[in-house]
Amino acid sequence: MKALDILSSYAPASLSSISSWTETAKGYAQSGIETLDGARRGITNFAYENSNAILGSLALLVTTVASYYLLSVIETAGVGAEPTDMGCELQTSPNQIDKFYFVNMDGSDKRLAHMETMCAAAGIACQRFAAVIGKELNIDALMNAGIYKPHPKYSSHWLRPSELGCALSHHGVWKDIVETQTQAAVIMEDDVVFSSNFETEVRHLLGYVPEDWDIMYLGCNAKQKADFFAPCRPENLELTPDGRFSILNEKCIAGNWAYVLNLKGAQELRSNFFPLQRPSDYMIPEKFIEGGRLRKEFPKQRAIKAYCAVDELVRTGGDVSMGSVIGSARGKCKDIYCK
Repeated sequence: MKALDILSSYAPASLSSISSWTETAKGYAQSGIETLDGARRGITNFAYENSNAILGSLALLVTTVASYYLLSVIETAGVGAEPTDMGCELQTSPNQIDKFYFVNMDGSDKRLAHMETMCAAAGIACQRFAAVIGKELNIDALMNAGIYKPHPKYSSHWLRPSELGCALSHHGVWKDIVETQTQAAVIMEDDVVFSSNFETEVRHLLGYVPEDWDIMYLGCNAKQKADFFAPCRPENLELTPDGRFSILNEKCIAGNWAYVLNLKGAQELRSNFFPLQRPSDYMIPEKFIEGGRLRKEFPKQRAIKAYCAVDELVRTGGDVSMGSVIGSARGKCKDIYCK
């Protein structure tokens, strides 16, 4: 059955919209787009933004089928040919995501099964990254190697083994991103919840993030009720002109449970993360965001640009009745790293 026949059977009233989308698809094909992948991104975003033109509970299905129909129009127009050498380097797509990681400790079978179920439902080939087990770390060896150095100002709060394990796990993912030259990756802890349309939502959102981004949080504690997280709420942060993102400052402890990191951001974090002096979710704003309290000690270090989606795409912690991985690290030891 052809795509238009499928659309006709589900939403006859939407065919006028589909017809206009077809013309848009042809426009993309005729505008000099060199790769099918570029056309695919453009037309998928177009279909996503216009999904409200189709009414009823099958809107998402109709929109998805419509986008595939439009892609067939583009392919017929011959956009899928290899680009010719124009004497300039082909730029990386702004919403390209090469990998989806989740951090999971060996033996944490419940969380592993949860993440495998979530990824399968979303049609995502997620890559498991084995977490560093905090209780197995040799603290003296970390300090001697310059990996961990308690800050004099925070000497009363030495990092727990669970916090060290968490930080080293994220650092390990950043290292893998750099070594494999991954252009952008989603990094998640293993207690998160997201929709079956997660990949499309993330790629769509990346099409709007400012070009100077290094890290884009998919959730940043903005909906937490505790006053401690008030600096992360959109009303307390500068927003991008379109209102899609909060521009994070040094006061927001966003949490590292779900974020997108690009290659240049990974290079900066990997190279300058040590010595650890604070929990990992504190280290990023305090050491890497302009105005952070630790930045004066590293005057030549580049400040990264961090954004958070105002409409958060990921939930964590109590949503799956497992407790928050990072949030529990300073309370009773419930997280996977100190199991």
